[in-house]
Amino acid sequence: MTVDTSNLQTALYAALVAASVAGGRVYDRLRQDASPEPGSPIVNIGPKVHVNDDTSSGDALEVTYTLDIWSRYDGSKEINDVQTTVRTALHQQNLTVTGLSSCICYVDGGSDFMDRDGQTRHGVIRVRCHPRA
Repeated sequence: MTVDTSNLQTALYAALVAASVAGGRVYDRLRQDASPEPGSPIVNIGPKVHVNDDTSSGDALEVTYTLDIWSRYDGSKEINDVQTTVRTALHQQNLTVTGLSSCICYVDGGSDFMDRDGQTRHGVIRVRCHPRA
């Protein structure tokens, strides 16, 4: 099955912005001017991995996106809040993707840790998508 992953990423981005994830500070590439400030976390749609997900009834694909979240909040509350909003927006949801009949998404889990600078908390969450033509 041929899936245009750029259309899938566009739909993922639109769903995150529509849900006001990180106050709409969602990027599909990390911008130099997008550093987080206290009260203003940012989310970047990071790398994706796709694998065949064929069944006996046809060809299919599974695409997993890694979302990176950065926060300067003193503690992990802001990261947790963003991860919860992502899960609410995407888990078991059917994204509308140009060229596809359906695209069910699942949030597989996440983590958070302190970045090397000692001031920025970094959250990671994985979103698994199952696009169908």
